[in-house]
Amino acid sequence: MSPEPNSEFILWGMLEISNSEGCAGITENNVLKNRNQCAAGMGFTLLIMSTLCYSQLARDTAGGTPDEKIVQKISAGDSARAAAQGTADSVLAKAKDTAAALRTLQRGTADSLRNKAQGTADSVLSKAKGSATSLRANEKVTADSVLNNAQGTAASLRINEKGTADAVLHKAQDTAASLQINAKGTADSMLSKERSTATSLRANELGTADSIRASEKGTADSLRAGAQDTAKSLRADEQDTANSLRASERGTAKSLRADERGTADSLRANQRSTADSVRAMSELSIKEHQIKSKDSTRFDMFGDLLKDDSAYNGKRPLWIPLVEVPAGDFITWSLDRYVAKEKFALSTWDTLKFKLRGEWWQWDFDKFGMGFWAHPYSGSISYLDARSNGYNFWESYLFSFEGSILWEYFGENTPPTPNDLLSTSINGPFYGEILYRLSSNVLDDRTIGTERFFREFGAAVLSPTRFFNRLIQGKLTSVTDTEVYQKAPLNIELAAGFRRENYGAKFGSDTVQSVLFNMQLDYGYPFETREWRPFDYFTLRADVNLGAGKKILDNVIGQGILFGKNLDYGDNLKILLGIFQHYDYFDNTTFELGTIAFGGGIMTQYTIAKSTYLFTTLHVAGIPLAENTTQTGPSDTSQVRDFNYGDGIETKFKCGLNFGWGCIEIPIYYYWINTYVGLSGLNRGENYIGIMRPRITVRLYHNLNLGAEEMIYLTDRFTPIGDFHADRTEQRAYLMLNVGNFKL
Repeated sequence: MSPEPNSEFILWGMLEISNSEGCAGITENNVLKNRNQCAAGMGFTLLIMSTLCYSQLARDTAGGTPDEKIVQKISAGDSARAAAQGTADSVLAKAKDTAAALRTLQRGTADSLRNKAQGTADSVLSKAKGSATSLRANEKVTADSVLNNAQGTAASLRINEKGTADAVLHKAQDTAASLQINAKGTADSMLSKERSTATSLRANELGTADSIRASEKGTADSLRAGAQDTAKSLRADEQDTANSLRASERGTAKSLRADERGTADSLRANQRSTADSVRAMSELSIKEHQIKSKDSTRFDMFGDLLKDDSAYNGKRPLWIPLVEVPAGDFITWSLDRYVAKEKFALSTWDTLKFKLRGEWWQWDFDKFGMGFWAHPYSGSISYLDARSNGYNFWESYLFSFEGSILWEYFGENTPPTPNDLLSTSINGPFYGEILYRLSSNVLDDRTIGTERFFREFGAAVLSPTRFFNRLIQGKLTSVTDTEVYQKAPLNIELAAGFRRENYGAKFGSDTVQSVLFNMQLDYGYPFETREWRPFDYFTLRADVNLGAGKKILDNVIGQGILFGKNLDYGDNLKILLGIFQHYDYFDNTTFELGTIAFGGGIMTQYTIAKSTYLFTTLHVAGIPLAENTTQTGPSDTSQVRDFNYGDGIETKFKCGLNFGWGCIEIPIYYYWINTYVGLSGLNRGENYIGIMRPRITVRLYHNLNLGAEEMIYLTDRFTPIGDFHADRTEQRAYLMLNVGNFKL
């Protein structure tokens, strides 16, 4: 028989096995992994120990004497109790150690989670601050860029007028400052939102930590009841916390990206809005400037360019117009000599020699229209040779004199004449500048195609010289982005009707009936406050009669401003004071009169109501040269001179009332001519010529008007052979088309 096992040896052996196999793995690193095995080992050990103790006691009791059995039982019971007590104490101590180790591990885990969460929050906050700083820097750069652009715009406007440029700059600076304030507010709002997000994260983290501490306490309590539930709960909490942190990080990152995109979009929108605002303010300032500006700016009150663009219409070398003027004279002379076969064009070296000696200067014997119509047009061609090459009014004036003197010496075989020299050199620029201004109103180098063709064609009809220079300068086909030619408002009146001429002053004594055509041009607005240059304002009227014999061109009357100054007295009264050049040409069956004149003038306009105003004009001018009919009157068939040369004074007065729907006006012209070179040796005499032309017009429909005029001519001539008086009246009725501020 095998010896009976010793219960104490078995008990402690089982404990040692349990301790070595079940609890040897309780360390800080694997407590979660082995705590289930430890608890199961201890329970199994206690069960085996109790069974062995009771089994041993039963055997001992059955094998001995009662006393011995009692003693042995008591001894065995005491030993068993001591062993059980020791085992229980050991188990309790080990359980306490395990719980302490678990609490330490849980605290470490919670601290690690808190540190990780704190690091994540700090990283998010750092990124958010970096994003906000970067956004503020970008916003500042954007604001600075907008401010620089606005300052550039203001600097450009300051070239034209400092006051308006300062206003634009102040507005742009206010806009940029507003943008910076808005941008700063956006950035501060982002930073506040990001701080709120970080605060929320920290609150979540604190809540998580509190939950972990509560879980730790519950785990410690439940460890006594069951370590497995605590481990499962802890793992679930850890997983939930990690998922929550990851979800929070992802949400924060998405929110930051969305905020960054929103801020960037807002900044771009603000930049576009600011740029549009600056452009709008600039355009508004320019428009206001156009309305209030003087000649120091680029535009007049109607938005038209005040001066030719100096870069595009720069002054070309002097030799070009100096060569073009004699070339033009040569072409004219060639046509007269070889095509028209004119005798005066048969000039030779012999005729030139006589002229150079100064022996042939004398007053001309050509018919009336030659000296005051053909010669001025010839002078306008020479004038435009220089004007269309970039030279101003006064500079181009000299080239008319060049063309005239060359023609007088080289173009004709007749003696040079002072009257042709004066008429060509003075009236030529009058015609030439009007044609230059009208062709500038027609031209527009921004256009192309069919429109461009007809504009160039119209300008060529008005000024062939300018067309030629545009051709050699390459401007016929060049296209610009902006307007490059000076323009001004142009009022055009075109009339057609019937004319009846009376014998003397007797109404109804019809001697001549004819069809009439009338054109009047008013260029520029005389009551705009500005710095006036030659012909910034001019008027020109021409009457044509068909059916009245050879006197087709009845009259051409005009004046152009040379210097001027505006005066304003309140909002109602406007005044223009100026020095004017005058051109007067009358050629009818009653008298012939042509004058060159310079003098002062005053124009007024007084506004009575919204569409009603009173206007007056008064001119007084000196006449250095006049061609005036003799006492016998003009001849309709004469091909030679039938007039005298003289000087004198002319006065022009006009007053009227414009109602908007109609107009009443009374023009009066009065001339005093002193004869200094008379026909047939009659070199003395005084001539008084008066013309009155009351007119009324009534609007029928839009710009179509019905008009009527009464023409009254009075002449008094005092000569060595007697005094002569003549008068004549006309009645005119017509339809008139009025095109105000005409623009092509």
